[in-house]
Amino acid sequence: AHDLNISKLNVEKQDKGNGYQFSYDVTMKTSFGKLHKLSYKGVLSEEDDKWKVDWKPNLIFPQMEKGDTIKVKSDP
Repeated sequence: AHDLNISKLNVEKQDKGNGYQFSYDVTMKTSFGKLHKLSYKGVLSEEDDKWKVDWKPNLIFPQMEKGDTIKVKSDP
């Protein structure tokens, strides 16, 4: 991916615990072409005095779920 444009970045403290929810929109160019306004959501949490992203597949592409895979193949 290249030419990433991030907009609508929002970070808010979670009601429960000491973490933060984040959201943002991205437009980018990829080998698939230009991807317009993908909307991402996630959670940051503190563990052992380090901040970490609670990883989920929807942080690759928003519509992805656990068990989904991605394959890229180039045909000349």
